[in-house]
Amino acid sequence: MKKISAFSVLALLVIAGAAVYLASNFDYTQLAAIKWHSIAAGFGFVIAQTLFYALTSKVILSGMGYTRKFADILAANLISQIAKVTITSKLDMPAKIYLNKKILDLTYPAAMLVVALRVFLMVFATAVIAGVLLLSVPEGRSLMPPAFPAAIIVLSIIGYLILSKTDLEKVSVRGPRLVRRLLSFAVRTNRALREIPPGKLMAAFAILVANIVISVTFLLVLYYQLGYRPGVEVVFLSFTVSSLAGFFSMIPLGLGVVEASFVLLMDGFGYRPEVSSVVILVKRVVWTFSPLILSLPFAIAKGPRFLSAGRRRSAGLEADAGVREVD
Repeated sequence: MKKISAFSVLALLVIAGAAVYLASNFDYTQLAAIKWHSIAAGFGFVIAQTLFYALTSKVILSGMGYTRKFADILAANLISQIAKVTITSKLDMPAKIYLNKKILDLTYPAAMLVVALRVFLMVFATAVIAGVLLLSVPEGRSLMPPAFPAAIIVLSIIGYLILSKTDLEKVSVRGPRLVRRLLSFAVRTNRALREIPPGKLMAAFAILVANIVISVTFLLVLYYQLGYRPGVEVVFLSFTVSSLAGFFSMIPLGLGVVEASFVLLMDGFGYRPEVSSVVILVKRVVWTFSPLILSLPFAIAKGPRFLSAGRRRSAGLEADAGVREVD
């Protein structure tokens, strides 16, 4: 019998606690007020985000010297969305790397760089936006001491400079598995940041900021549907801070952490938890299952052909790269 790690137990407790908190504040009458056209709008927003994510990958790949068809990049992004609904971080990241490698005819290290850099840029964009809003928005300044958001911005910039200006490939750290995984992620990101031109990085950064705007727009649509008019900056602030909390919790998809953090922050700004819990949970459902609806037909129709072609084309690349991969 496989031993359950302490982190898995803690993660389950956190998710369970968040579920209890959200369930105790969930108002089904508010849920009934949300119209189907709002859900349809969310589906459209997910399509836009999917296209933007694929565009981000294309920009990163072009910065690495690869020219790939946008349709193939979109295929890799769409099919990898299936891994998300497993709520398993061990499957999500390897699936994205594997599909990028096979479909886009990349070496394994190159596929890892694309995935790692996109994750890093998304977290970096979210952290910078959250820090700026916490400092500039009156509601944000009252949320916590100014030193904290300032530290978020400074540490984000320092982290970027370390990862982009230093060589971490020779660093060796012994410690818990989680530490080794984080170092491995940092090394991959470091390599990509040193290889890709600054202009390409800025373009990818701008696209990912647009993706954050799309998420916030949908949250605003839901609030407006329920008869509330929160400030754009308040929703922006709550969403970015809660997204950071979800990422650094290391829980797959930030499940429970993002939702509970968002509700607590909006409550601090004067918006009822009963409303915010409905808004953020509807967003979670739409953002989780819409990509699955988009990707399943595509995976059934295109997946086998792309994967078989990718296996044939990449047969010699692994030997050239000296990389051994276990499928």
